[in-house]
Amino acid sequence: IGKQYSRVRIGIGKSEDVSVASEHVLDNFSENEEKYISDITNNIITSFSILIKKNLDLFSSKVNQT
Repeated sequence: IGKQYSRVRIGIGKSEDVSVASEHVLDNFSENEEKYISDITNNIITSFSILIKKNLDLFSSKVNQT
C-alpha cells in the first residue's frame, strides 16, 4: 500500500520536567491547549482539499498558521 494515503499528526509538545512526561501525555488539555487544538482542527478542515491533492508542503503551511 505504501504512500497511497496521507496522515495528519498533531503533536502534544514536550514536558519541561522529564520525570512527569507520562502525566504530560495523559493529562487533560489546558484551556490554552484546547484553543490551539481547535484552531489546528479548523485549519485541517479548511485545508482538506489541499491534502487530497497531496500538496503536502502547502497543507502543512496552512495547518500550522495559528
